[in-house]
Amino acid sequence: MELVHAVKECSARGLNQSAKWLMEQIVARGIDSVQVSQSYSSTYLLAKSMFDTREYLRCCYYLAIQFNSQQEDDLIPNTTNQQYQDLIAELKEIYLQDPFLMYLYAIVLIDTGSKEGKKILLDSLRLYPYNWSAWEALEKYDPQLEKFSKSIPLEMFLIKTNQTDIPDSDNPYIQLQQALYYYNNRDYDQADKVFKLISKRDPYLLDSMDCYSNILFVLKNSAELYDLAFRMSQTNRFTPETMVCIGNYYSMHQNREKAIEYFSRALKLDTRYAPAWILLGHEYVESCLPKQALECYRKAVEIDESDFRAWYGLAQAYDLLQVPTFSIYYYQKALVLRPNDTRIWSALSQSLEQLGKYDEAIACLKRLMTTEHDPIEYIKLAKLYLKINPELEKNVAYYYQKYIK
Repeated sequence: MELVHAVKECSARGLNQSAKWLMEQIVARGIDSVQVSQSYSSTYLLAKSMFDTREYLRCCYYLAIQFNSQQEDDLIPNTTNQQYQDLIAELKEIYLQDPFLMYLYAIVLIDTGSKEGKKILLDSLRLYPYNWSAWEALEKYDPQLEKFSKSIPLEMFLIKTNQTDIPDSDNPYIQLQQALYYYNNRDYDQADKVFKLISKRDPYLLDSMDCYSNILFVLKNSAELYDLAFRMSQTNRFTPETMVCIGNYYSMHQNREKAIEYFSRALKLDTRYAPAWILLGHEYVESCLPKQALECYRKAVEIDESDFRAWYGLAQAYDLLQVPTFSIYYYQKALVLRPNDTRIWSALSQSLEQLGKYDEAIACLKRLMTTEHDPIEYIKLAKLYLKINPELEKNVAYYYQKYIK
């Protein structure tokens, strides 16, 4: 079985996150433990992989499952440019011999801003598709995967990046992607339901729990957000996800100082953790500190250009600075990533209105109305028609009637 062989290959090379992910797939698919090890069960080896990734409480939880079943049956180093160049030169000489070295070479290239990193990642995955860390590094690009051979990691990557339908499944990873799909489409109630099921099944899971904390924040569920923050702190306090969850709790209670403190702590643990930069930017916006917010959002964009929230945040910060020309540019960048987000269309319309571009503002609102939207937008549209020409009574009356209905 390829998954079994892949676990051994990744574990031998210290790719603990990939090995853990592969073991989760083996357990979820009910693969016979004898294929994995003659001495240990699959559940035990999954617990061992969690120990290797320092998820100690989660490890204990799965060991307890194993025991019961038997009874019943850091900071990123400050690497200089010269050190990077020396490492690149050394890897370039040897990386073609091994897909794992190709992965390492690609990560170093990406970290230095080289566009060649994407190509090397793809080459690495063609040779060895079971290094899940390489798939995750590839996620922020838009790779062409038609020539890839069918494999379980490819199937999961297509699900993760919404390039295929998410099937109904008991696989915890697929359930997590379902929850994130609802979250990204702003169906927070459904996302909350799925995350609850996941948390009940795997109470010490940390992966994507920062997104769950965002959902609870939007739903204004203070009690559950507190419980989640407490549970994550007990599981592993020193992770960016935990710091973000605690920060969200303080943000919900308008404690800006504490929220900024915890989002900053998340960034001390991982300076390339884009969600923390975005949330820190939001706090600065709420604190009416647009210049600090701009710096945070720009950092987020540098790390992950595919996150619309960073572009949207930049636009909002320029709105605070009353620079609608820049706001419009960044709202348009956000809309490329989220073309059906009514909030962005509404905000873009307001910025265009400030510049007297009423026809374009009206076009934005009409585009907004092709999807589910707040009825107040009809009032905005009616007022825009009045600004263009007070004699356009039919248009004004029509949209006022739409609002009343």
